[in-house]
Amino acid sequence: MLLTVSVFSINAQGTKYNGSDVLHPVFAERAIVSLVPLPIIFNSFRVDVDVRISDNIWLHIAPRVNLKAAADDLSKFVKGGGVDINARYYIKNKPTGLYFSTGLGAEYNQLGDITKKTKLYYEVTAIRFGGQTYLGYSLQLWPRCVLDIYAGATFRYSQNSFPTDEYKSVVENVRANPFSYHFSGVCFDGGVRIGITL
Repeated sequence: MLLTVSVFSINAQGTKYNGSDVLHPVFAERAIVSLVPLPIIFNSFRVDVDVRISDNIWLHIAPRVNLKAAADDLSKFVKGGGVDINARYYIKNKPTGLYFSTGLGAEYNQLGDITKKTKLYYEVTAIRFGGQTYLGYSLQLWPRCVLDIYAGATFRYSQNSFPTDEYKSVVENVRANPFSYHFSGVCFDGGVRIGITL
């Protein structure tokens, strides 16, 4: 009788415990909300949301807001944002351990900047779209806290428009670097996320 009650109790908690090891609880995570601290250095704010689609596959949505005010008419500024949408595959049936991620991204930004070599000021409106691929690893810090480390490659194609031909010539004569909002090409990407599982 006692054995029957114990088996029934374990089966009733099938979404909370791993049937092969009832002494170690496995949370039935359905979503993760994460803060990505690195973009803050570049005057951006990004919060990621991950939603479980199936056992090992998660949908990753990463909206981002870029905002920096200009001190005067000829100083750096940016306003805009973007979003990345990825499919993420975890090796394990939980959001920890090794994973592979790939998806699409799009951005819209209006910015003013100064070139490093010529020190010339320019303004540009950039619409970027492309894709990204990452390999990452998630560590469980506490029962509901996850540290995610990822690295990979990002491809972006930028369609740029300029308020004047002078600004256009400045940009065309100086090669944009991967940190520029109007950059086109392939570049390395990576970072760290701190998330809470729900």
